[in-house]
Amino acid sequence: MTEEAQTKPARTFRMPKINYYVRKVYRPKILVLDFDDTVLLWPRNLKLTNGKRLNFSAYVANVFAKFTAEILGIDKDEAYELCFAGFVEYGSAIIGLMESDDYDVTYDQAHEIFIKVHHHVATNPSKGLVAWAKANIRLYEQLKALKTTPYIFTHGSTEYALIGLKCMGLLDTVIPAENVFGMDMFGYYNTKNKPAAYVWLQQKLNIPFNRMIMSEDSHRNLFYAHGFGMKTVLLHRPDEKGDPFAPYPYVDHNHQTLADYIAMFLDKGVNYTEEKLDRSYLELISEVQTAGTAHTYQPPLFVKPS
Repeated sequence: MTEEAQTKPARTFRMPKINYYVRKVYRPKILVLDFDDTVLLWPRNLKLTNGKRLNFSAYVANVFAKFTAEILGIDKDEAYELCFAGFVEYGSAIIGLMESDDYDVTYDQAHEIFIKVHHHVATNPSKGLVAWAKANIRLYEQLKALKTTPYIFTHGSTEYALIGLKCMGLLDTVIPAENVFGMDMFGYYNTKNKPAAYVWLQQKLNIPFNRMIMSEDSHRNLFYAHGFGMKTVLLHRPDEKGDPFAPYPYVDHNHQTLADYIAMFLDKGVNYTEEKLDRSYLELISEVQTAGTAHTYQPPLFVKPS
């Protein structure tokens, strides 16, 4: 090597401008948030104005049993056991009702139960969301600081999530109403512990899976999200006192609350959750068009088959 070559400064590689802008456009991550016990933390021992205490999980279970008993014409205790068994086996009381061998529950009946239950638990003036769900200023400021607008993807009803977000001061401030998807929209059989729910979401948003981050309080709902390429965040529920989670291979990040995760996300920036994109623009477009095409999903109940 000549003396001139030894003294010559090394050349710095610069990314072509077209690649730089493609990466810049596709870099921001989209937060997809569960609602209950993720955005809105359910109270387990909330003191009400009448002096009684509220465990919201127990309250919802009782409301489910009440409307199921009324609509199906069965005993309330029997309805409670039926809904509880469905939740344990399928992760959804509604699927349990529709899959029951002992009762011939129609889609219309299941839809009526689902909508009435969630409307009641949201609007009950003494125990519903409107009675205790308060504005969350910290979460509002964090979501406002994000580069992208988040989505809500919940097993509850769309109306229920909208009411809850409004009570928290988040609706149409940092989360638009059109970004809220309840189970009545993506179909009662399409729970998040199956692939069809995520296929529906990707096709609805037309966003590559690898740009989405799914935050959940249930690890079962993250298995397929991770499999499709979404980053996954598992959050503690209020009654889990910070005990460490099991090392689930399909969970990328564990955090105590959603606010804790977003604080870390904003602090670390995009590198905290994203590997570098080495694919071309055409490959990214192809991914959008083909993601989920090998899977099918059950249509929502209100869409009549043609």
